[in-house]
Amino acid sequence: MSDLPSRSEVVRARFDTQVVNGKNRLLMLYPASSKGYEPFYRRFAVGMDIKIGAGTTAIGKGQLVVTGERLLGVLTLGDADGRALDEASGSIYVFSIDLDDIVTTTNKANWRGKAVEAVFASTEEADPWFVLHVFVVAASVTNAGQAAPSSMPALLANLTPGGRKALQEAPET
Repeated sequence: MSDLPSRSEVVRARFDTQVVNGKNRLLMLYPASSKGYEPFYRRFAVGMDIKIGAGTTAIGKGQLVVTGERLLGVLTLGDADGRALDEASGSIYVFSIDLDDIVTTTNKANWRGKAVEAVFASTEEADPWFVLHVFVVAASVTNAGQAAPSSMPALLANLTPGGRKALQEAPET
């Protein structure tokens, strides 16, 4: 993992290797924007695929970081345009989506009505347009390296107007 950069100015993200649940070393994704712009965020371990414009398609396991302003994503194991992704070999795929660019969200529910998949898309006129499909939310992961089981509804709750507002504002002290 030493071949990986510690930050990306293009997507305003930083990376750090951390031990999760006292066992596994994992590349962690963090927002790296100006102070106060994204004061709070939630990180989820997910399975996802993304298509950007007429070119890039990537699929695999990774993380989604939800801030009040955007979705940051990293695929650490999978495939991007036919090239293998594996954080151990220094090959990852990172993206950033402004939440205001998401114009449609489609959820697939199970027989109980609980959301189990989500598709986020821009308009086809957006440059570049995107479709992000999250097909599993396995865990939430804290900055302290603690992972706990999570769910699609927990991810989606952070994308509601109230969820976004909570991530944008510091609590009153």
